[in-house]
Amino acid sequence: MTAPLRKLDKGHLETTIQDDIVLMRLSDGTMFELTGTAREVWDLIDGERDRDSIVRQLERMHGENPAIATDTDAFLADLRQAGLVE
Repeated sequence: MTAPLRKLDKGHLETTIQDDIVLMRLSDGTMFELTGTAREVWDLIDGERDRDSIVRQLERMHGENPAIATDTDAFLADLRQAGLVE
């Protein structure tokens, strides 16, 4: 089991617009729009679930598909690089 993922509390603003989440990184104003599965992953990052738990939940929601794990890993790497999660 890997460490639980958590959103970094400082450094960004978050708002919901219709079904999407929009994040703004405060350090440089970069905007991120999270839709579809990206939004689902963001919602599942709660400080208790690790990467494997998130992938399992997505598979329950969408059916088993090898791309889910690959896409989730890429998205989590992007969130880490952006300084939004750890």
